[in-house]
Amino acid sequence: MSVESSQGQQQANKVTNIPNLANSVVNLTSLRDQSRKELIDVLDTARGRKAIILDPQISGPLGLVAEVSLLKDHGVEKIYHLTPGKFETECKNIVYMVRPKVKHMRIIADHIRQHEMDKQKKRIHFMFCTS
Repeated sequence: MSVESSQGQQQANKVTNIPNLANSVVNLTSLRDQSRKELIDVLDTARGRKAIILDPQISGPLGLVAEVSLLKDHGVEKIYHLTPGKFETECKNIVYMVRPKVKHMRIIADHIRQHEMDKQKKRIHFMFCTS
């Protein structure tokens, strides 16, 4: 990589707040790019407007993979944290990005039951992430 392109990459990373991984010991850039591609693939399977509900522990790591603008470019209207209780959104697609934990599954089941009781038709999508 030339000095000019390296400086350009560093400048772009400052604007997007994504760390520069090009000079790391392990090639983390390709890992981030692969994770971003998988995220986009999941988002694009849910056609139309969508809401993302995140496990709060995933918010930080997600920010290292994708900017909010990228999510918006792929139809994400709103981002929420997974919390117990009633969940309301006008979006027909809901994408849950959670760690596969029993407590999370119970909250999601409650959300789905609430939508059914309210006669709301939602398309539910899951993306399970490792701890």
